Order: sequence, then structure tokens, then C-alpha cells
Amino acid sequence: MSEENHYRLKRGDIRERLRTKLKWLPQVTATDFFSSDVPEAMHRYILDIKIAGQAAARDGHINFVAEDDSETVLEHFHTAANTDVHLNPDYDIDNPLFVLPGGTNLSGVAVGNSVAATIRYWDDELT
Repeated sequence: MSEENHYRLKRGDIRERLRTKLKWLPQVTATDFFSSDVPEAMHRYILDIKIAGQAAARDGHINFVAEDDSETVLEHFHTAANTDVHLNPDYDIDNPLFVLPGGTNLSGVAVGNSVAATIRYWDDELT
């Protein structure tokens, strides 16, 4: 695969910036994935969100949180018992699932019982 992409960074530089974050998504109340919004002079590229399957099936959704804190559902998820769900299982650093502009965030909520979610992402400062 080529080192070239449509971002200003090379693929190797992007790989060095890859981060993983684990977040517990509670039932009923949406919880932000990141403790603070994406900084204004940055974009956050979300590559994959893995929802951990547990002993029973779980449902929920992932929301885009705008600068005014309004939320829009981006993805619904459903896990079967003991089966993980990847929203973008064959992710590629050149093809993010979502791009979060500065001042925004992601949130998630589970229905019925809390679930663990793992998010893979990278950040890029705007120039």
C-alpha cells in the first residue's frame, strides 16, 4: 500500500498518532467518549468503535455531539451474546468512520445494560 494519502501526513506518521481509548457506556444516559471536546484547531479521525459483547445481547447508539452540545445519532449497534461488534471492522487509516471537527465530541449510550466500547482514532492539527 502506498505511503501517499489525501491527508497532509504520510501513512507512517498517521500510524504513530493512532490512539486507543476504552470507555464504559452506561444505560440510559449518553456519555462522552472524550473528557473534553476536540480542540478547535484540530480534527479527530475515528477509525473504529468496538462494542464488547457480553453474556446477553445489547443495543445502543453512538452520537455526534455538536459545539452547542446537541446530539445526533450516527450509528445504532446491536451485540449478540459474547460477540464483539466493530462499527468499521476492516478499518484503514485513510478511510475514517467519522471525522470530528474542533469543538465536537462523540457520546454513546447502551440500552438495557452498560457495555464497554473501545475507540481507535488519530488527531491532526489544522494548518
